[in-house]
Amino acid sequence: MRRDFFSTVILLFAFVLYAHGQATRIYDNRDYGFGELSSNLTSSISQDKHGYIWTGTEYGLNKFDGTRFVQYLHDVQDSTSISSNNIIILYLDHDKRLWVGCNNGLQYYDENSDQFVRIRFPNQIAPHITDIIHKKDGHIWVATSGWGIFDIQASRRQAVSLPRINAQVGGMFARSIFEDQHRATWVAVDRVGVSRISADQKQAKRLVSDLLPQPKGGNYDIVEQTDGRLVFASPSKICRYDAVKNSFEVVDFKEKFRSTVTGIQLSNTIKNHLLISTEEDGLWYLDLGRAPLIAAPAELPNLDNDYRRGRIRTILQDRENNLWLGWFQRGLVFIPGQSKQFEFWRILSREKTDQKNITAITRDRDGNIWYALEHGGIFKTDPQGSSHQQINTIQDVTKLETGADGTIWFSSYEKGLGGIDPHTGNTDNLNICSNKQVKAFALGRNNKIYIATFGTGFVEYDSHTGVSRIFSMNTANSTKGALANDWISAVLCDQDGLVWLGHHKGISCYDPVRNSFSGQFTDHRLSEQITISLLEDRAGHIWAGTYNGLYQINKKNGKIRSYTSNNGLSSNVISGLGWDRRGHIWCSTFKGINCLNPTSGKIVSYYTGDGLVDRSYNRSVFFQDNDGKIYYGGRQGITSFFPEKIQLQTYSYPVLITNLYVKNQPIKPGMSPSGSVIYQGDLMAANAFFFHNNDDSFTFELSTMDFNSPENVHYEYRIKGINKSWNATLAGVNLITYNNLSSGEHELEIRACKFGAYSPSRTVLLHILPPWYLSGMAYFVYFLLIAGLVFLISKYLRERRLERLHAFRLQLFTDISHEIRSPLTLVMSPIDKLIRHAPDPQTSSTLQNMNRNAQRILSLVNQLLDIRKLESGHLNLKFAPVNAVNYVKQVIRAFEDQALAHQIELSVHSEADEIPLWIDAGSFEKIIHNIVSNAFKFTPDGGKISLSLAVQAGKNGGESLQLVVSDTGTGIPENDIRHVFKRYYQSTADGAAKRQGSGIGLHLTKVLVELHGGRVHAENRKDSSGCCFVISLPMGHRHLRKEDLVAFQPLHTPIDQQPEKAVVSDQQPPKNGYQKTGYKVLVIDDDWDILQFLRQELACGYKVLVAQNGSEGFQLALAEQPDLIISDVAMPAMDGYTLVKKIKSNSTTNHIPVILLTARTNTEDRMEGIGLGADAYLTKPFMVDELHLMVGNLIKNRMKVKGKFSGAQQQDGKVKTISFKSSDEQLMERILRTVNQYLENPEFNVQFLADEVGLSRVQLHRKVKSLTGISTGEFIRNIRLQQAEKLLLEKKMNISQVAYALGFTNQTHFTTLFKKMYGLSPTDYIQRHGYKEN
Repeated sequence: MRRDFFSTVILLFAFVLYAHGQATRIYDNRDYGFGELSSNLTSSISQDKHGYIWTGTEYGLNKFDGTRFVQYLHDVQDSTSISSNNIIILYLDHDKRLWVGCNNGLQYYDENSDQFVRIRFPNQIAPHITDIIHKKDGHIWVATSGWGIFDIQASRRQAVSLPRINAQVGGMFARSIFEDQHRATWVAVDRVGVSRISADQKQAKRLVSDLLPQPKGGNYDIVEQTDGRLVFASPSKICRYDAVKNSFEVVDFKEKFRSTVTGIQLSNTIKNHLLISTEEDGLWYLDLGRAPLIAAPAELPNLDNDYRRGRIRTILQDRENNLWLGWFQRGLVFIPGQSKQFEFWRILSREKTDQKNITAITRDRDGNIWYALEHGGIFKTDPQGSSHQQINTIQDVTKLETGADGTIWFSSYEKGLGGIDPHTGNTDNLNICSNKQVKAFALGRNNKIYIATFGTGFVEYDSHTGVSRIFSMNTANSTKGALANDWISAVLCDQDGLVWLGHHKGISCYDPVRNSFSGQFTDHRLSEQITISLLEDRAGHIWAGTYNGLYQINKKNGKIRSYTSNNGLSSNVISGLGWDRRGHIWCSTFKGINCLNPTSGKIVSYYTGDGLVDRSYNRSVFFQDNDGKIYYGGRQGITSFFPEKIQLQTYSYPVLITNLYVKNQPIKPGMSPSGSVIYQGDLMAANAFFFHNNDDSFTFELSTMDFNSPENVHYEYRIKGINKSWNATLAGVNLITYNNLSSGEHELEIRACKFGAYSPSRTVLLHILPPWYLSGMAYFVYFLLIAGLVFLISKYLRERRLERLHAFRLQLFTDISHEIRSPLTLVMSPIDKLIRHAPDPQTSSTLQNMNRNAQRILSLVNQLLDIRKLESGHLNLKFAPVNAVNYVKQVIRAFEDQALAHQIELSVHSEADEIPLWIDAGSFEKIIHNIVSNAFKFTPDGGKISLSLAVQAGKNGGESLQLVVSDTGTGIPENDIRHVFKRYYQSTADGAAKRQGSGIGLHLTKVLVELHGGRVHAENRKDSSGCCFVISLPMGHRHLRKEDLVAFQPLHTPIDQQPEKAVVSDQQPPKNGYQKTGYKVLVIDDDWDILQFLRQELACGYKVLVAQNGSEGFQLALAEQPDLIISDVAMPAMDGYTLVKKIKSNSTTNHIPVILLTARTNTEDRMEGIGLGADAYLTKPFMVDELHLMVGNLIKNRMKVKGKFSGAQQQDGKVKTISFKSSDEQLMERILRTVNQYLENPEFNVQFLADEVGLSRVQLHRKVKSLTGISTGEFIRNIRLQQAEKLLLEKKMNISQVAYALGFTNQTHFTTLFKKMYGLSPTDYIQRHGYKEN
C-alpha cells in the first residue's frame, strides 16, 4: 500500500498536472450574465488554432484569450448566431475549423467574419448533435440522436444522410464516432452496441462481449493507444480492447468508486496515461502501461477540499499542456502545465483566510519549517511540507527566529518572549515584556535580544544574565540621542552590531557598544513613513519597507533612496524583504512580489502563476534561510523560492490582436463605422488597419494566449517616428488606445513583457485616412481649382487689362468727344449766325454745307457717347408704340438730298400702311440712320437702295417686324461678313479703305437692336451685286420690362434734316444787337476761347464777369453778387457741381440763378446738376440765341419774384420801416426790432428771442422757417454777420472789437462763421475790398 502511494506521488510529479504545491486559478460564473462565463454548467472545451479556449455550456458559448471572455448567445433575429444556447460538443477539425454541435443543429465558426455558419440538414430537421469526427479521407461525419450519421459538405453548407452506414451500425441514435489508425470507423449506438466499419465502408462488425461497456444514452468515449489498442468508456465502465487478440480488459478503480465516468482523454505529455473525469469524484488517472489496469484519484493538494467531490464534465489539455477542467455548476478550472518557479504550500483554505493569518516563519537547523497562525498556534513541517506538527500552547505569536543553539525563539503579543525546544516541542515563557504588545524581536551580539513593543519602546534583554533595559522616547537610558518613536513594528541587528528599529516615525539606529542613538538616518522623507519590514543586504545597506514604498539607507554616507509605484513597484506596501547573490532586492507587497535591481533601477513584478497563488502578502511575515531561500507568508499559505532560479530568459508568446474598438464600440470584419472598412478577414491575421479621420479614438485589445499568468504580462507599444521610447500598460492590462492620430501611415510596434523578458515585437500598419478635404482626390480637386482659379484670375486680369485698355480708349474718345463739343460750339454758333445774315445765295449754300458737316461731326460724337453709355450700363431705353412704316419713311427723308445728288434710287416698301411697333424712338432712328448711311457709302452713283417692311410669324406664336435694307453696291467679302458688327472693325477689301468710317456705327446698331429684343445680320445678295442688312424686331411689348414702357414718346427730328433753329422771344432785339441792361452775368469756364466768345456775345446786353475755375468764380459771386451765373461742369480746382452746391447752400448767393453749360449730354449728368440746384442745363454745342433767350428769361423771372425777409438779404430800409402790416409782417417787425435791440448781447439766443416775442421755441422756429426759409438761429447769425461786414468795411474797429460788439464771445468762432458765409476770412475780405476800391 505504501509503495502504491509513492508510485502515485512519483507519477504526479512526473506529470505536470499533479505537481505538488501547484497553483490554481478558477473562472466561475454561478449566475450567467453577471460574470465571465455565460453559464457555469460547462459541457465541452476546445482550443482553436489561434489559442483561444472555447467553452460550451448549457447556456451559451464562450471564447477566452487569457484575459477576457467573449460570450456568443443565440439571437432569433440573427441567422449568423449559434443555433441554440445549449452547446453539446466542440470539435476542431484537421483544417483548424471549429465546429459547434448544439441540441438543434450544427455550425462552424467563421473567424473572418466573427460569425457562425449553419449547416442545412435534409427536410429542414434540427438534430441533436452527439459527436463529430474529421476522417482521414477528408469527410466530416456527425452523429445525431434519432437521425443517424450525416456527411457534412462544408463548402455547400449542407449535410447528407448516410442511410447505408446507419443500416450497418443498426440504429439512428449514434452516441460516438471514432476512426482508428487503420482508417476503420467505430460507432457506438444507444442500446445497440459498438460496431466497426471497414475503411472501404463495405463491411461492418459488431463487438460482442459482456466486458464491453454498452452505450445506454450517456456519454460514450473511444480512444486509441499508440499500439492500436482501444479504450471504451461508458458512464459505468471502462475497458480496453485488443483487436489483435480480440480480448477485453476491464479497468478497476483503486478506491471505492461511487460516481459515473464523464469522459476520458489520453495525456499529451506522458505516453499511455489516461485522464478520467468523473461526475462526483473529481479527476482520476490510469497508467495504461501497467498491469493490471487500476485507476487512481489524482491528488492536487492546492485545490479546494471539495475538489475530491468535483463534478468534472469535460477536460482539455491545451497546446501548452495546461489542463482545463469543465467543473459542472462551478465553471472552468485551470491548472498550468509548465514547470513552477515558485513553491506554494497551502496552509489555509479560502473559507479560513478571513479568520486566521500566517504571522511568522522560520527554519530550524534540521531544515524543518516553523510557522505560526493567528489564533492557531505554531506549526512544524518537514522541508516538503507533507507532515505538520502543531503546538497549541501559544496562540498570538508575532515572530519566530532560530537561535545559535537551535532554540526556536518566539514573541507573543501578550505573553512576551519565549523559546521552544525544536526536538521536544516544549515551550518556555520567559515573562519578558508580558502584556506589552510585543510586535517583533531580533537576536543580537553578546547574547542580547532586542524586543520591540507597540507603544512602549523596546527592551534589551541579556539571555545569560536575565538583565533587561527599557528604551523609549520618554526615557533617557542612552548616553546620546533617544528613540524617535515607541510604536515599533520591526527590529534588525546588522552585521556591525547596530540595532535598527522600524516604527511610526521611520527608523532609529541604536549602537549597543556606545549606548547611543544615531541621528544620521533621520531623513525627513523617511521620518514621515511607517516602517513594517527591515533588511540588510550583502553590501551592508539597510532596506526599509514602509506603507509608502521601499527605502535604501547607505550606512556610510547616510544617503537615502526611495522606490515607489511610480518607479514600477506593484504596490507601495512593502510586507517582506529578501536579497539574492546578484544584489537584487526582493519584496512581497499587498499586490504581488517585486524584484528590484538597485544598479539599473529596473523592477520586475510577479503576480500569479509559476507557482504563485497568493497575490497579497502579510505584513512583516518573511524569512530568508542560510541557503538564500526566501519565504513569504500570504493569505492562503507560504510562498518560497530561490531568487537566483527565478528568471525568464525568453518569452516566445506572440502578441495577438483579439479585439478592436472604435469609440468604445467593437469592430467586426468588414465594418465601416465612418464610411471606410477598417479591416477585412481574420482580425488575428490583419496587419493593416484603415481608419477614417472620424475614428479619432480606437483601442486594440491584446493577448499572448499565455493562460499561465496573464496578470504578470504587460504590453509595450510605440509608433515609429513619433514615439522614441516605449509606452507601457500596467501589468495585466491588455488595452492600448490612441486618440487623434495625424492622418497618414503609421507603424505601430507592440511587444509583450513578462518577468522582464520580451516577446518578439509585432508591427501593424495604421492607415489614418485624411479628412475629405485632405484626401488625394481633394488635392486633385484643389489642384484643378487652383489651376482653374489661376486661369480665371489670369483671364480676369487679362480681361480687366483689356477692359481698362478699352475703357481708357473709350474714355479717351469720350473725353475727345466732350472736347470736340466745345470747339463745335465756336463753329456751329457763328455759322448759324452767318447763315441768318448771308448776303447772297451762294454764300448761304456754302454755310449750309459747313453746318451740315458740323452736324455730322456732332452725330459721330453722340455715337461715341452712346457707346460709352452702353459700356457703363447707363443707356436706358424708353419704349412707346409707333407706326413703324411712317417712322421709317420720316427717317429716310433725311437722305433724299443725298440720294438726289448721287442719282441713287431710294425707296421704302411695306405690305401694310400701318405696322405697330414698340421702340425707343431715338435709338431706332440711329439704327436706320447707320444702316442706310452704310448703304450710301458702298452704293455707286446710279444705284439703288431699298427698305422693305414685312410682318412675319414667330416660333412661339408671336409676330415680328422684318426690316430689310438692300443696296446694289460692291457687297461684303465673305470673310468680313461675320466681323462687320464688331466694334472698330473695318474691311480690308479693295476699295473699302476709300469709304471707311469710324467702325462704331454698325456695332452700335447691333447693340441697339438687341436692346429692342431683336436680331440683325448681314448677307450678300444672290440676285444681283450688293448686300442686305436684315433686322428682326419682336412686336408687342411682352418682351420688354414694364418700367421701360411709356405711353407716348415724341418722335425725334431726323439727323441732317433739322430745320434751322429760330430764336423765339417775346421781344425782338433791335437790329444793332440786344438791348443793353445793367444786370451782371458771371461766366465761369476753363476754356479761354469759350470764355471770350460768351463775353463777346453777352456784352451787348449785360455786364459780364469772367472766371477760369470754380473756386475763383465762387469768390466773385460772393463779392459781386451777380444776377446770373453761367458755369462749365468740368473745371480744375472746383467743378461746376461743387460750385452749384456751394452757391445754393450759401445764404448770400442762394438766390442767384445758375446755368450749367457743358459738353456732358448724359441724362444722369443733367439730373445731377438740376438736383444740386441748377436752374438750367444747356449742352454744347448750343445756339447763342437760345442762350440769350434762357439768360433773359431767368433774370426776368428772378426780378418778378417778391423776395421774402431773410437775414442773408440786405435789410436796409426794412429794419426800421415796415410797409406791410399783415400778421406775418407784424410778427417779422417785432422779431427784427428785438434782434436789433439785443444784437450786441452775447447771451441773446433763440430762447431769448422766443421769450421776447411771446412765442414758444417750436412756434418761433416754424414761423421763421416759413417766412425766411432758414432756421431762427441762422437768421440771427446772418444779421449779426451782415452787421459785422458793414463794420469791417468802415474800418473803425478791428476784427476782435467787431466780434465782441456783435455778441460773439470767441473770435475764432466768429472768423469760421464769417468765412462760411462770405467765402473769405475777415482779414482777406477787408483786403479784397480795399484792393477793389483802389
